[in-house]
Amino acid sequence: ALDGYQVEFGKPHPEIYCKAAAALGVPPASCLVFEDSQTGIDAALAAGMTVVAVNTNRVRLTGWALEIENFLDPQLKPWLSSAQS
Repeated sequence: ALDGYQVEFGKPHPEIYCKAAAALGVPPASCLVFEDSQTGIDAALAAGMTVVAVNTNRVRLTGWALEIENFLDPQLKPWLSSAQS
């Protein structure tokens, strides 16, 4: 597990996402990030990852591939299925 103590730069710098991809042994372009803040979205995009915005705070978020209200959102499962194709 990675946390803010294991990186030099905080979000929106992509360091934590780059380290996570490296730890998983996958390229950043193969990663899907669920984020609930614009700084997190910006960090994931800067790392070259696809972002699903979890907009529980009802704020304007940009840059995401999909925006959902929560993990039970009915559009999530079909989107994930189509994204794997």
